Amino acid sequence: MISLELKRYILFAIPFLLIPSAGFMFVSGSKWLGKEKGYLLGFLFYWTIWGLLIPLILLGTQNFPPLFVDGLGIRKSKQDTLPCWEHVDRLTTYGMRKKIEANLWKEKHCENL
Repeated sequence: MISLELKRYILFAIPFLLIPSAGFMFVSGSKWLGKEKGYLLGFLFYWTIWGLLIPLILLGTQNFPPLFVDGLGIRKSKQDTLPCWEHVDRLTTYGMRKKIEANLWKEKHCENL
């Protein structure tokens, strides 16, 4: 069992480790396997390590499985987090729209560079 102090250090370190490690996997995977397969490799790495392994380590084998059972996880009800997810969805959609617009502009105006 991991001590509470070590869990705090791990939780503090996660943002500093997650972004570079996931970014490395996406970029190197796309160079190694091509864009589509590299993206899938990065996606698999992200969810395997950051979505399953780290929560399993932090929560332990007793508290981890209930996260996947409706009504027994950390949330008391789906309505508790619904307003938050609406904002995340809006921000993600906005960001994707801006990315597409930037790519279209780049293709249209930067062909000769």
